Amino acid sequence: MSVRNPLVRVKRIDDGKGKKDFFQQHWDGQRWVPGVPEAMRSRIPIYRYTEVQTAIANGEPIFWVEGESCADALWELGLAATTSIGGSSGYRRYGSYAHDLKGAMLVLCPDMDTQGLKYAEQVAADFGIDAWVYPFPESVTWDALPTKQGLDIADWIAAGATVDDIMKAIGSKRAPISLHVPDCAASEIDFEAVKQQLLRLIGEEPTDSQRLIEQVKLAKQYPEIGAFIKPFHQALEKESEVATATCEAARDLDPLKAIREQPLDIEAGLYGDEGRLAYLIRQVAEAMPTAPEFLVTTLIPVLGSRIGTKSRLIISKTAKYSAVSIFRTLIVAKTGHKKTPAQMAILSVLEKLEEIYYSTYQLHLEDYHQELSQWEAIPRSERADEPKPTPPIRKRYMSTDDTLAARAQIHAENPTGFLLYRDEASAFITERGRFTTGRGDGGETEADLSEFNGKSLSRDRKQEGSIFLPHTAINRTGAIQFSKLQQLMGAHTDDCGEFARYLFCAADAPPSYIDLTKDVGDSGLDRLLIDLIERLDELPEQDYELSAQAKAAFAQYQHELTDRAISTDHPAMEAAYPKFETYFARFILWIHIVNGMLARRLPDAIVSGQTVERARLWTEYFVGQFQLILAMNSPQQGLTGDLLKVYQYLQRKQKPLTLRQIVQARIFDRARDKTKTKTPYISGLLNTLVEKGWLVMQQGSFAVAGVANCSTVE
Repeated sequence: MSVRNPLVRVKRIDDGKGKKDFFQQHWDGQRWVPGVPEAMRSRIPIYRYTEVQTAIANGEPIFWVEGESCADALWELGLAATTSIGGSSGYRRYGSYAHDLKGAMLVLCPDMDTQGLKYAEQVAADFGIDAWVYPFPESVTWDALPTKQGLDIADWIAAGATVDDIMKAIGSKRAPISLHVPDCAASEIDFEAVKQQLLRLIGEEPTDSQRLIEQVKLAKQYPEIGAFIKPFHQALEKESEVATATCEAARDLDPLKAIREQPLDIEAGLYGDEGRLAYLIRQVAEAMPTAPEFLVTTLIPVLGSRIGTKSRLIISKTAKYSAVSIFRTLIVAKTGHKKTPAQMAILSVLEKLEEIYYSTYQLHLEDYHQELSQWEAIPRSERADEPKPTPPIRKRYMSTDDTLAARAQIHAENPTGFLLYRDEASAFITERGRFTTGRGDGGETEADLSEFNGKSLSRDRKQEGSIFLPHTAINRTGAIQFSKLQQLMGAHTDDCGEFARYLFCAADAPPSYIDLTKDVGDSGLDRLLIDLIERLDELPEQDYELSAQAKAAFAQYQHELTDRAISTDHPAMEAAYPKFETYFARFILWIHIVNGMLARRLPDAIVSGQTVERARLWTEYFVGQFQLILAMNSPQQGLTGDLLKVYQYLQRKQKPLTLRQIVQARIFDRARDKTKTKTPYISGLLNTLVEKGWLVMQQGSFAVAGVANCSTVE
């Protein structure tokens, strides 16, 4: 097969520890496409077809091996070799190779496992071959073959086999080989000694060649189990990796547990009315019941949208470093944790204001149409002194239409800003460009990222005309489930900083047991919020500056966040820390203005150091929440997240459960990773949590430490 006319290729991926994955691709005329269509299979020639034809013409023997790497190893020694595509299990699926090998003197080289031997016997039957080479011909492994992952001709070459060794080993097929595992107990093999030698080798972190050499040495030292040395080594390596990873994950558990158990200090950020608003938020959350942090997470962008473009915090005039009131928040929780009710406890206020001002807009619209009709009735020659009536503008607080065109139009009519809300927050990402034609998303992704910084927004359309806003302040909020967020975040590298621009709240919500004895009627939260929003709407334009004490406090925490960004190994956290610095500055502005309004006074032009400290507390809470999200969802912290998921499941159940019950609970998504649903994996997690003291085990059941009575009935 000429390289100028490619047909198929096989990609091999090694994990460096013996595991290999193979992927077939075919050439469609323009690019490599995964898989090989049925109609193409019969056209696939033997491996290294052109070189094999030359070797046949020269009368050289052709060694038939299993796998391209084995064929390549023989070619490097100067021996002609070939194989079929698809491995031992795919031989019959790709037609006959009789034409490709016409006139060839074939020699079979089976792998040292039962699958490899059966493959070789199929080839031998098809081509009438009676010339065989058995790798490591003196090994007793041939009398007790493993099912798979046995050594092969490439391993023999790597262990020192020469061309002369291989040619001398050519002979007839051996007598039928026993495929049973020997009775190792009768041989009195010291398995513990074998294990310790392999563990020592693992600890030395050898190269691939060193690993292979040691495996061969052990196989010779223990010939009765020679064929099992390699798979035994691989199993120990895997167990060692899991043990190391679990140990490292367990070390990360304590700080994450502290994050989960540390609530947001609501009163630190809402104090201007002597804690009245904070109290009402807690009261409403308790009545639902849900986490009060869910309400605050919604409140932040709601009030941020009313501050909008009117206010800036000047951090450094020289560096032209300033902050504006733009927040994007997402509540992350499972179904049933009152995500939507918590948000609507705050957003219902905006809905009421939307209703009020829509009615007002309709009245003004009627007046406009009446005035327009009267103006149009005036003869053109007499209109010079009568300006044409202008249509009314609808005052907006919130929109669920997040298309770029809608955002631009609403913002043009409401220059201070507004709030975007989506109950299913994934729509912020998944529904971009849904009304655009052709390729791309109509520039919505770029606009989303630009709006985060409050940059200018322009829109040019033939029918609607041009829109240009020098500054923007579009705040966002919504809710999402862990599983959906995990899908959206993918590998959690966050290369473009999409998710770093959101403040996530994954606070623990209490069980949804409603207590009607706590129903005290209207709490007054709506009235307080409407009053606060109306006062924010009257806020004059103002730039605020940091006091000398505030500048020192700001720089100290900014340096800390920068140090964390440098030291972290997690790509998503590396992308997030600079955004947390941005939110730190925005929280300073938000807390300063909101609490001034709660105290019913205009905020001072100079921000105090105490306000900076309060903003640091709130920023640090959301840093922790993002770390928690990554621990629960990201592949980089898979084991840590799995430990947390098991712990949270038992914490939620509040009763002892057996291993079997926990396995059957389907804590993990089987479609994503089947190994996580298996008993050994979950058992390992449970034992780690017991060792950490987070769980206790009594009478075969597991429970969160402190939960009494560990007896259970299945």
